[in-house]
Amino acid sequence: MIGLARRILDSMFLQLKDKLTHEVLVTFMAEVAAIINARPLVPVTTDPDESFILTPAVLKVNFVAAPAGEFGVADLYKCQWRQVQHLSNTFWDR
Repeated sequence: MIGLARRILDSMFLQLKDKLTHEVLVTFMAEVAAIINARPLVPVTTDPDESFILTPAVLKVNFVAAPAGEFGVADLYKCQWRQVQHLSNTFWDR
């Protein structure tokens, strides 16, 4: 999976003309990790009563607390978030 993700990221970054900020890159890599960790490890059953799917994310228990403090509208970085979502969708499609 590392090799596959690296090939996809290499091709995406070669085609990307805009510079990525550190925050965008870190957020995008977190999205990539979430996509990779959401893939099933075993074949998915067609039984409707069995809804549990074993993924790497299920095996790793990681609780991250939300950052402390109050955040306003200026802290949302809407443009950067949209850029990360576009990159994540492109990664998912590839």
